Amino acid sequence: MSETSTTTIWRSRVAEWRESGVTANEFCRGKEFSVGSLRHWVWRLGRAPKIRIAKVTRTSPSRSLSIELGNGARISIDADDRAALVMIIEVLDTQRPR
Repeated sequence: MSETSTTTIWRSRVAEWRESGVTANEFCRGKEFSVGSLRHWVWRLGRAPKIRIAKVTRTSPSRSLSIELGNGARISIDADDRAALVMIIEVLDTQRPR
């Protein structure tokens, strides 16, 4: 399982637990994961950097895309590299506040 899909699964579990109104112990009872794992992911997801803004620009006439993140980071990729663009979008989506 990829890092992104694992994070997505745990983000969903943490959200479900928070919405349930029950204790972590009660929520985890009978589930395939432990209270310790749930608490770890609550901590880990809380520490994830939040990306507030992403701006994508295409530089003509080159075939590159530049993605500027709100934290000042910049990523440049070949405009035809669909796999890289999909991966970047998936990572940014996992950082989006829910």
